[in-house]
Formats: sequence, C-alpha cells, structure tokens
Amino acid sequence: MLAASTVRYPKLSAEEILRGRPEVILDASYAAEPATALATWRTLADVPAVASGRVRVLKEPYFLAPSPRVAEALAELEAALAP
Repeated sequence: MLAASTVRYPKLSAEEILRGRPEVILDASYAAEPATALATWRTLADVPAVASGRVRVLKEPYFLAPSPRVAEALAELEAALAP
C-alpha cells in the first residue's frame, strides 16, 4: 500500500485505508489515547482489520522513539500480529 510512497512518514487518508483493505492495523500514533484511537478506527467499519477487531494501538514509548528495548518491541509486535 505504501511501497510507492516518496515520503518518509506518509499520512494516510480514510479513502486510502478503505482502498487498501488492510487485515491488521497497527496504530502507533503519539497523540491519541487507545480508546480514542479505536473509536476513530471504528468509523471505517468496511475495512477488514476494523470489522474483525484487529486494530492494535501501540502506546509503549519504544514504539514512539528510538530505544534499546528492541526485544520488547518485537514481542509486542508479534502478539499484535497474531490472529
């Protein structure tokens, strides 16, 4: 979905998310609280990730800034991607 992007950190519109139809969404937004982020995603009920409840909000600091806690980040990513 983002392979052709020329921007380092692209911002996706709702239309792009609907077109891409992701099966999993990992939201590592710094600003939103998990409950608020999930409520926002629920507005896109036609997206498979939303319909199946596979939207994961990643709020740990090691997702938001560089950190030596790679092992913890990988373990959490693995759990977030598990069916």
